[in-house]
Amino acid sequence: MKKILLILILVLAFVLRFWKLDSYPALNADEAAIGYNALSLIQTGKDEHGHLWPIHFQSFNDYKPGLYFYMVLPLVKIIGLNEWAVRIPGATLGVLTAFVIYLLTKELFKDEKISILSSLLLAISPWHIIFLEAVGRQTLPRS
Repeated sequence: MKKILLILILVLAFVLRFWKLDSYPALNADEAAIGYNALSLIQTGKDEHGHLWPIHFQSFNDYKPGLYFYMVLPLVKIIGLNEWAVRIPGATLGVLTAFVIYLLTKELFKDEKISILSSLLLAISPWHIIFLEAVGRQTLPRS
């Protein structure tokens, strides 16, 4: 029964993160830059500033870690440059986080009920759906 609950929670997390992924919220400048840099890497092997396969990407007068850019790259190659390609990795990581929270709380508290509840609360949390998924797509400006 508890495995079924966990699966239902993960399905809920999936639906909440992937529903209208291409239209809500509106595409922001950081996401557009990530997609453009991924396309540039596919076509030339260089980012928008001419750096060959960089580790950190310069964009809008700050630097962003490259992992998310490289996660987007194969999707841009397969499905083209669009909102889905840029957002699928963040949404997928959001769903996986609900499962990781389940495992972490199960290990910490040794209580299945707390683990299920923690996973559910993270799965439905608006802060996690909108803002924490965006962490992969954008970072806070440096001070």
